[in-house]
Amino acid sequence: MKYLITLIAFSLATFAFAQVHDVERSDVLYVHAQSGLKLRETPGSDGKLITSMPYGAKVKFINWTNSSLKVKDFGGYEFSEGWVEIEYKGKRGYAFKGYLSALKPILSDQKNYWIRQYIEENYTLVYTTNFNFDGKKENGKSCHRWEYYKEGLLRESNTCSSESWTFRYHFPNMQMREVALLMMKLLSLKDHPLHVEYNAETNQIFIEGELEYYTIMTVHGLGVMLIADFG
Repeated sequence: MKYLITLIAFSLATFAFAQVHDVERSDVLYVHAQSGLKLRETPGSDGKLITSMPYGAKVKFINWTNSSLKVKDFGGYEFSEGWVEIEYKGKRGYAFKGYLSALKPILSDQKNYWIRQYIEENYTLVYTTNFNFDGKKENGKSCHRWEYYKEGLLRESNTCSSESWTFRYHFPNMQMREVALLMMKLLSLKDHPLHVEYNAETNQIFIEGELEYYTIMTVHGLGVMLIADFG
């Protein structure tokens, strides 16, 4: 019930926020495949290779094609994406869009790099507000804090517990694969093994690290939500 109230309140806040900021997908995309992505002369895996584009490469989206590819990644998550025409360093060709995203890449090599740092570096905070759904307070302050960003992102935090913290990041106009790619790169910087699992029944991707646990899911009408639990 509490989660339903949160979603309703978030829906109203997002609607109001959208009146002053219309979020649109950019024609600028970035390579999020950690091993790089191939640029080919024709759409499809058998197209002649033009060049390899490294992780973080910036490309310009030109057009869609009628070709697509289905892949399985992120612990069994299966998704289908198209081959798109793009331009990279003056060269035009085709690439699989499944490993391209409008999300800016993580360029840091810091082992203690966290999602909050990524947000602060790539998003512009507009305003913050506090909600108090369950009456919980700590030192007289609400435990729930929402931060709204110019680009449409919303960060929700619940920090009342002294044993664990939970943060929710709402990415509008994004797909699960895009947020999963971002988190896999971020967690690859840390020196500990990862457990990645996809639950087909709930359509959620789970990523477990040493001290953190992430859930990636689609929220109908609101884009993708990343839940980060620490502790």
